[in-house]
Amino acid sequence: MAGSSFLRMVGAADRELSTPIWPRDRACPPRADFAPMARPIVLLSCGDRCIVPHPSGHEALAPIARGTHLAWTHANPIGDVALVQFGGNGEPEGLVTILTRDGLRNLISNLQAIDARLEDER
Repeated sequence: MAGSSFLRMVGAADRELSTPIWPRDRACPPRADFAPMARPIVLLSCGDRCIVPHPSGHEALAPIARGTHLAWTHANPIGDVALVQFGGNGEPEGLVTILTRDGLRNLISNLQAIDARLEDER
């Protein structure tokens, strides 16, 4: 399939779901004092990936991007909103997160708590 992108191949097989597949957001509740991770991020020698502590206690391999591009759309019937985050360095892969309105508000609250923490540390 020369010239075909993965996204076009996946999109051709997509269908709208008729029932919710996630009963609730699997996101952390909002925290007023959102502290940084207790363990450090380990940068790999390739420079574009790192090892990060996962909330489960394990470690995860993650790509590194400088900056971000954010997009969203309605996600009915599987949630209220689909957030798409792309790395700022132009990589074609993104992360899609399906959230309810409460999950979106929790995310906003957590981002505001991080911002406040950074302000306090100045």
